[in-house]
Amino acid sequence: NLAGFRPVFLGNLDYDATPQAVQHVFESQGLMVDHVDLKRGYCFVYFKEMDEEAKAKGTKFVEEMSGM
Repeated sequence: NLAGFRPVFLGNLDYDATPQAVQHVFESQGLMVDHVDLKRGYCFVYFKEMDEEAKAKGTKFVEEMSGM
């Protein structure tokens, strides 16, 4: 995962969500996912090493998803 970039927590997921579907959402935004730790209704998304531009894009995408 990214040094200094914590995994992203996603809550309120449909119980039928799959790690592949979650990974696809992030990768469709150009973010490289290392793995998804999916639980029932929530998950943690871990990212591969990214440059500063990709980190900034990822941060913006996550903030938009969370309504910040």
